[in-house]
Amino acid sequence: KPNRMGLLQKILKEVCKESKGEPLKGSTSFPDLCTQLQGELSKSKFLLVLDDVWELDGWWGDVEGILLGGAMESKILITSRNAEVCQGIGARMHKLPKMSLDESWSLFLRVAKKQEHELVTHNLKGIGEKIVAKCGGLPLVVQTVGSLMRTKGMTKDDWESVEKSEIWKWKMPASSSSSEISGSILPGLILSYDDLPHYLKSCFVYCCIYPKDYEIERDTLVMQWMAHGLIDQDKGIDVE
Repeated sequence: KPNRMGLLQKILKEVCKESKGEPLKGSTSFPDLCTQLQGELSKSKFLLVLDDVWELDGWWGDVEGILLGGAMESKILITSRNAEVCQGIGARMHKLPKMSLDESWSLFLRVAKKQEHELVTHNLKGIGEKIVAKCGGLPLVVQTVGSLMRTKGMTKDDWESVEKSEIWKWKMPASSSSSEISGSILPGLILSYDDLPHYLKSCFVYCCIYPKDYEIERDTLVMQWMAHGLIDQDKGIDVE
């Protein structure tokens, strides 16, 4: 769920960067942000992209008038996994089709850095095709699983351990927002996470202490990992 102040500040920063204007400095009120953003947006037509919006929860009503008050022919593009977001703002919805099996297979081979003839030689093509079919035509899942298979050896046991994993049966709770799509993505992400070394899993989980959309400084994060004993100094140097 976007924070309305944070959302307006980000939009204002980008708009002012393009228009060479100066955003308000220091702490400012919501009405002040609205006034300045409205003024900037009214100067010229724009394309605003709000990526990966999961839910509305009232924030759209707070900013709708400002964003729709731009110059003629301005456009707002919202991407979301949740059809209710598009319905809630009355937008025209364009539903992206899933990838075909051939497209998925091609992407998988590219990400996994495998050649089809290699898989045929090692009797792995059939197993690989079953893995790709389980990705459901979703690019994120194909890429994630492809990256996982890049680390695997060219052995039947390695590939079948992924193809026959019980994790493919996992689903999101029925009450979850966008549960159909999110549930399809979940197994691929968990398989990838499960394959990480123990110390990297701890580092990954550590990032949960930061709020959503927080910009984490790389060097600071590595130092915090080291301070908490999640990685030793040698690994810290490698990560940096």
